[in-house]
Amino acid sequence: MTQEALTNAVRHAGAATVQARVAANATGDIVWCVEDDGVGIGDPGAAFEAGCGLGGLRERVWAHGGQLELSASRSGESRPGLKLLARFPGALAARPAAVAAISPGAAVAADQAPDTRARAGGPGHGRVPELA
Repeated sequence: MTQEALTNAVRHAGAATVQARVAANATGDIVWCVEDDGVGIGDPGAAFEAGCGLGGLRERVWAHGGQLELSASRSGESRPGLKLLARFPGALAARPAAVAAISPGAAVAADQAPDTRARAGGPGHGRVPELA
C-alpha cells in the first residue's frame, strides 16, 4: 500500500514532499496515512476508475477489513496535495499472537539504523549490502 501511494505521489502528482504514517490506538485499530504536496486529484470517484493504482489500493484495504478515504491535504491551495487515510478497525485486537511476537526492544531509531541502501554506480550497485 505504501509503495503504491509513494509511487503515485511522485509519478502522477509531482509531489516534492510525502509523509507516511502508521499508528495503532488502544482499541487495536490501525490507521495508515500518506499525505503529499502534489497537484491533487479533481474527482476521487473518477480517480478510482481512471487506472488500477488507487482502485487496487482500495481493494487491498477492503480485503483486510479496512476503509479508505481520499481528501485534499491542504484545501484551497494551488497544489492541494492528496491525503490517503485507511482505517483497519480492531486489526491488532484480532491478532494477539502477531502483537505478542513484537518485542519492545525491536524498534531502532531511524538515526541508529544501519544504512542498507545500494549506491547507484558504486560498489555493490544493484544489490542490498549485508547487515553488520
